[in-house]
Formats: sequence, structure tokens, C-alpha cells
Amino acid sequence: MNPILNALQDSDFQLHPPAEEASIRALEATLGCALQAQWREFLLTADGATQYFEDGEIHAQWLSCEDIIRTRAAIMDFLAQTFGENWQTHPLENAEDGIANTLLHPLWLPFYRNEVGTFCLDHSQAAVPVIMLLHPDEDGEGYMPILAASHLNQWLDFMTENEGLNNDNLLDMVEDLMDEYGILDELGEFVAPQAQYNAFDHIGFAIHSESDFAALLETLQSQTLESIETPNGYYYCYRESDTAAGISLWVSVNQAQDFNSLEPHFFGDSRRRIHAHRYLNTQDNPFVGCCYAWAQAEAKQSASEADNPEGLYPLLFNLMGFDHIRETFPLDDSLNEIIEFSVQLTAFPHRISLYADEKAFTAAERETPYAAQTFIPIGLMQQETQDNAEGKVLPTAYISGSIKAAALRENPLSGEVFYHLVIDSYGGAIDLLAHPDLFPQAPAVGNIVETEAWLNGMIIKH
Repeated sequence: MNPILNALQDSDFQLHPPAEEASIRALEATLGCALQAQWREFLLTADGATQYFEDGEIHAQWLSCEDIIRTRAAIMDFLAQTFGENWQTHPLENAEDGIANTLLHPLWLPFYRNEVGTFCLDHSQAAVPVIMLLHPDEDGEGYMPILAASHLNQWLDFMTENEGLNNDNLLDMVEDLMDEYGILDELGEFVAPQAQYNAFDHIGFAIHSESDFAALLETLQSQTLESIETPNGYYYCYRESDTAAGISLWVSVNQAQDFNSLEPHFFGDSRRRIHAHRYLNTQDNPFVGCCYAWAQAEAKQSASEADNPEGLYPLLFNLMGFDHIRETFPLDDSLNEIIEFSVQLTAFPHRISLYADEKAFTAAERETPYAAQTFIPIGLMQQETQDNAEGKVLPTAYISGSIKAAALRENPLSGEVFYHLVIDSYGGAIDLLAHPDLFPQAPAVGNIVETEAWLNGMIIKH
């Protein structure tokens, strides 16, 4: 069910008749971009919704197609009168991380309003976060853009848990929201997340509670699972396909058949040549661990690469079937052993941006300029940049590259859809899986992707 309709199911909002497809296309042409998918779907079911006070006054509104244009124009008129005709260049006094430093971005599209503010979906960012524009007072003061949520579903959860907003508790509630939904990045720094999606979300499983997890395990019991014996127990593997790309889930149990872990993976089309140097038991779990390796070029591309005997760059990835692989292909650190493998790498994004082409990628503002094909093992750099006595590292990387294949796939167990992209990055291809809400429009071949992501890897051959 559409999440907006689901959120309104037990509310006193009165739904309007549905919008025509032609009206929405005309709206998108006027705005200059496609509407966020869930919002668009809602408008085709109900062209807005209204909530009334007992005296008949409007309390809150989901905006109709006409309201969107009218509200946007009214905000721009107010900004021109208050800040002058050049209001577009007027910076915010206290710019907040996660939103553009502007009074109103052209792609902040209003979708909801109440007595406190007008809420916009920020179509300039891949995850389409929610921006709240605080209403000015009678003197025209108090207007302020605030990051209300990192994506629509998060905002819906927040709104259904908190009936209405008022000026007295607004800032406290926004702060509580970020405390609840915020994340720490790989360097231990708090960031307002682009989206709170985990690896399960990226392959079409909504696993956000113990009951969700238990339901998935129950579903797997009815599937055909491959059994792999290890020194410490067994892996039971679900594979969508034995021969083609698809979802895989790795359940581990100990010798007594007690549940240990469940790891999601996607067996994709990418292949990379690596030199494996050692296995790292990073989670104090015999079934879950990483492989430290050096990426190898298929052919030497430059003199500097030819001069480096180790390879293009180091990387760390979460190794599927860790306990089985390290027994089958042992590595002795003391002997400086190296094993050459062909691996398939899958990236699950923490944050991601989509650009039309390399020109758009290069033009984007960022603290450090990167090439359109870049791979940086940021999870390995923690030991160099932090006080990290335990030497904790993570299988994460900054990746940029062009899309060489893109497909919207359906999870056969849940029926949910997700994107499978093959990214041509520095050193070779990488499969990337992403929840559809991370993209303002469908990713296409030739687009550039920039992401910080968790890396899984599967050994293909020795």
C-alpha cells in the first residue's frame, strides 16, 4: 500500500478525488522534474487531502496539483518582498548540514502544510529529504528552512507518532527526530543521513524490527537452501538463481544448530581480480569476517601501476562464507602468503548521489574534488585518522563511476522492487544495489554514481 495512504488510513484527513495523469505530467513539466514516486502515486489516488478543526478552519493539508503551484508562487512572492528581487542569492544566516544554503531551492517542491510550516520534498538530492519552511510571523520574520527528515517514509513515521506540531515544541521535536534516526558515519561522526536504509532494504526486504527478522527466517524455512559445512557449524544459503544474478541470504548456525547470523548479499555481474593477503575476524564471530586484499588491474594502465607490485589499491570487503573460505584457502600472515582470486563485489550504499553525466559530476560542489572513476577504501583509513587502539576497520569505500547496466528488479520473496546497477569504477566493475527512493529519477546507463557504501564480496574462483 502507498505509505502516504497508509499513514492517512486512521486519520481524519478527507481525501480529494484523484488527479489525472495528464495533470501530473503538466505539473512535472512546469516544475522541471519528475515527482518523488510515492508522492506521485498518492496524487493519482487522491489529489491532496484536508484536515479540519472543529470550527471548520483548515488545520493541515496535503497539497493538490494546483495547490503545489500556488503555494510555491506565494513563497517566492514573500521572499521577493522580504529579501528583494535577488533573494535567490541570499544565503542563510545559519545554514544547516544536509540542505542547500538558500532560502528556497528551485527543486524544493511543497507537498504539505500546517499552522507551523510548509513541508517540501527536496528533489535536488537523491534521497529526496523533507525540508520544513517555518512560516514567518506577522512582521515577516521567522522564515527558516529546516531539515525535517532524511526521506519521506521517515517523516511519515514521525508525523504519525506525533499528532500535530506547534511553535513551542517544534525545534525540540526536530532535534528528537534526528537523535532517533541519525547515524554515525564510518569515521564516528554524526551525519544527518540521506536515508535510513540497510542492506536488506537495498534488496527488497523491510527488516526494521525483531518481528521482521523472525518473519524472514520463517520464510527461508520454506525455501530450498544449500548447506555448507564449516569448522564451527554450517551456512544455509538461499540463492535466487544458481546461474544468474540474484539475491542470496546466508544463515549461519553453530554445531548445535543454534542460530548465529543472517547476512544479505546480491550475486551480481561484476568480476574483479584481487590478491588476498589476510582474513580479518572483525566482529568476533567465526562466521562473519572480512578479506584484506589488493585490487589488480586486468592490464597495466600506467607506469605507476606497473611500478607497484602489490596492485592498484588495497580494499577490505565483507567475505561471504567467511568461515568456509578461510578453511578452504588458508592464508598465513607470518609467511606473507598471497592468493589470487576472482571476486564479485557488491556495494550497499550508506549515501549516494546520481549525476546525469561526467560534466554534472565534475560541476558538483564537494570539499575534495574526485575523478568520475574513483575508489577509496575509507574503512581502512580509520586506523590512520582516529585513536583506534583496537585497529578496528570496516569494509566500506567511497566509489564513483559510470553506470554500465541498470535494472529495476523484483524480490521474489517479498515482491518489493530495488535497483541493480553495475558501476564501472577505477579498477573494474562493482555491483550496486539501492532502494528506489534513493533516486529522484530512474538511474540510466551513462549516469555517474557517487556513493559511500558497505562492500560484500564473494569468491568466484581460485
